[in-house]
Amino acid sequence: INAFGITRNVLDFDLCEDKSRAVYSEDYVRALDAPKGLPNSAIPDYIEKHSAVAKAVQALVSAAGFKADLDVSREANQNFDTQNKDDFRVITQSSAIAKIGHSGVKGRGNKHLCHNFDVVSTASKYDFTGQPDVFTLDMIKDNVPVGKDTYQSSLNKFSTLLNDGDAFMFGGTKINKRKFDQDELAVHEMFQFFSIVVGKQVFDPNICKKPFIVTEQYWPKSLEIYMDLHKQGLIGDKPQHIFKQVDSNEEAENALARAREQYVKLTPPQAAMQEEGKEKDNFFNVAVYCSATSTNPQKRKNAYDFAYDLTQNGVGVVNGGGSDGLMKEVSQAVLDFRLEQKKGKEDITVKTFLKCIQCEETFRAEGKFEGADYSIVMPNIYLRMEELQRVDAEVVLSGGAGTVQEILGSVINRLNNRAAVQNRPLIIVNDPADETHVNERVYDVVVKHLPESIMTRANIVVVDTAKEAMDILNTTRQKRDFEPSSNGQNISDTKFNLA
Repeated sequence: INAFGITRNVLDFDLCEDKSRAVYSEDYVRALDAPKGLPNSAIPDYIEKHSAVAKAVQALVSAAGFKADLDVSREANQNFDTQNKDDFRVITQSSAIAKIGHSGVKGRGNKHLCHNFDVVSTASKYDFTGQPDVFTLDMIKDNVPVGKDTYQSSLNKFSTLLNDGDAFMFGGTKINKRKFDQDELAVHEMFQFFSIVVGKQVFDPNICKKPFIVTEQYWPKSLEIYMDLHKQGLIGDKPQHIFKQVDSNEEAENALARAREQYVKLTPPQAAMQEEGKEKDNFFNVAVYCSATSTNPQKRKNAYDFAYDLTQNGVGVVNGGGSDGLMKEVSQAVLDFRLEQKKGKEDITVKTFLKCIQCEETFRAEGKFEGADYSIVMPNIYLRMEELQRVDAEVVLSGGAGTVQEILGSVINRLNNRAAVQNRPLIIVNDPADETHVNERVYDVVVKHLPESIMTRANIVVVDTAKEAMDILNTTRQKRDFEPSSNGQNISDTKFNLA
């Protein structure tokens, strides 16, 4: 359907005086007939119900013959499997961790949840903190189906849990301290929180339609990180568009009951693993985690310069393969270095390698960078994280929820002996935040909530500049006696997580 329209809104840049918080267009837009000083952001549910886009969607839906009260999903998704409301299954933060079980659900006033809802029980097939499972994947190589292969993963067990549940209720957790390390628990819980956030952001069909309810008093760390990155513009979504914050267990149960009445489950087919190009051996490979959407000129330049320096030093560059944001700059820097080699402006003996790893959801949301030597589209974001970690070192540049998820996914595999730790640093480049931000640097709040014991055990190093990160990488190469031209084997050659 093609549609166009005219707006009766005007821009008024005097409306929003608080420049320290995230900027939304509705802060500067008001209707022609609205009194000055009343921006559209002051109208409750403006985006969802009253914006020009919302009105256009309502008109198109009506023209398509749907009912005016709009339970569109129930009518429009007839090709998907649906389920009875009695089968509405609730996932808690305890469902994925076998060492906690349902003491977490019952421990802090949530015991009625198990009586009123079908709470997903802990099972080894969901426990991403335990041993890996073997997953069978359909394989496509250079656009040609080539059969099936197996892939070992612990993180993908969390994907299994997400697929099996219908709602996410994150309350308090009560654990036996003798059985479970509280610092590890903090990492595991933050990973679950940001995994669901990312699923909402990229419209993962196994997550995006499922309600996500968070009891505020029990999740201050994750909520503080979210709001801090949101205020910096690194997480663009308003929190109310991703999750519902509640103050009590009673409020949470009421929200779940309302969600159950409106819920329709989608059961999408599993995607294949797609490969194009070829892996290159004998490279010291570094994964660069960063934003796929940021338009900040300085952060984009920093990412470009860092990736160019990596390439200039003969380091293989691995990233998430997005077609915009800092990811694009990282990939483009490798291609630009090659152009400079052809012009005679860079050493032609330096070998280069660019590997881009997407997944189905991020590929749809972010697009795919073209021009990589080797590109992969994994079936989901958890297998993508496993593949990104098949490197000799990992570096974190400025990013949002997806980057935080990648940090935590790496930490979990490091703690779980699924990835090497010694002489394989996870380096967080804590760039300066914008001048208007309350904190001095981008990841100050993230680092604050990473326990010191975890930082040490997982070999996490926080630096202020990309130059410091490069110095650490050079030292790491020397310790491992690795040269790009040698026949030495690196972490990425061992394929530690492939069956």
